[in-house]
Amino acid sequence: MDRRWLHLVRPRRRAVAKRAAPFGLRMMAYDPFIAETLISDHGVLPATLSEVLSQSDFVSMHAPARPEVHHMLGENHFKQMKKSAIFINTGRGPTVNEEALIKALQEGWIAHAALDVLEKETRPRTTTRCSAWRTSR
Repeated sequence: MDRRWLHLVRPRRRAVAKRAAPFGLRMMAYDPFIAETLISDHGVLPATLSEVLSQSDFVSMHAPARPEVHHMLGENHFKQMKKSAIFINTGRGPTVNEEALIKALQEGWIAHAALDVLEKETRPRTTTRCSAWRTSR
């Protein structure tokens, strides 16, 4: 199985890498806040954000809510991903441009998204925007 992952925050990245390794997943990571050698120490290939997005089957984002990563992923990033890619966000909602993610799903730029958080984390589940997450193709 030739699968790759994106991990963005140190503690969670190490935990995901440890759990994914037995499944034979090849892992690569982009983390602008730590040295590439620390990424390599965990059996993960350091890469640029563009490399990770364009080569990954699963993109797992774990970024914290910090001003420098607000809307870190937008339309141009989702367009770089494989059409069969699955995007997973367990970091903080504001790190992803929610409108761009909705468009990526509706336009078929990516296959699926799994979200633990939304951009506005207090949004009620009955809004029109949230129903877009459940739209299947």
